[in-house]
Amino acid sequence: MLTQETAVNELPKPQVFTAVTVCIALLNLISIAQYALAPESPMDMVAPTVRPVSIALGVLSITGLSAAWLRYSWGVYLVAGSMIAAELGILSAGVATPVLVIVPALAGLYLWSLHVGGAHSMWRQLSGTVGQNAPGMAYGIQPTMPPRRPATKGAPPPAPAPPPTSRPTTAAPAPPGAATPGIATSSDPLERLKRLAAIRDAGVITPQEFDAKKAELLKQL
Repeated sequence: MLTQETAVNELPKPQVFTAVTVCIALLNLISIAQYALAPESPMDMVAPTVRPVSIALGVLSITGLSAAWLRYSWGVYLVAGSMIAAELGILSAGVATPVLVIVPALAGLYLWSLHVGGAHSMWRQLSGTVGQNAPGMAYGIQPTMPPRRPATKGAPPPAPAPPPTSRPTTAAPAPPGAATPGIATSSDPLERLKRLAAIRDAGVITPQEFDAKKAELLKQL
């Protein structure tokens, strides 16, 4: 089963974050090399802790950058702490004003690179909030829309369903003794027998029905 940590580790790291991380790490390496290889100066006698502290802050910064790139969240705090300590050291040394801007500029650049990538930014990968409340186009990622169905041109509309056909119902033969349709009720049995014969000749009733009705009328004479 794929866990959330495994799924996050399979996500690609934003290229901007990787590039900024490499640049800041190279600057720290150059700073460490300068402090380590530079010959001793009168400044070392006045402030002997500047050189080792600067080298230690450079090592901590590189360690934090590497840890954050490997998706360890504590690396970000290590980078932030080393940058704050370096800025405080620069302020206490009383260096020129342009040098004071370098560390805040690098800090702002690194913070911006952490949020590049929208829902899959490095900051969301480190905090475990990948895909939650994604800002979408605010980070340059256009939200995905559901695909539209292609419209078929020239396709005939579906034919309407035919109306239900009703079967013709055939009238059941009248039982003996029931009044035959078309014969007026009369008190004279002979008159009724004549009309019954006319109805039989017209094909309205069957001969069997005629014989049954005839026998019934003959009983009334």
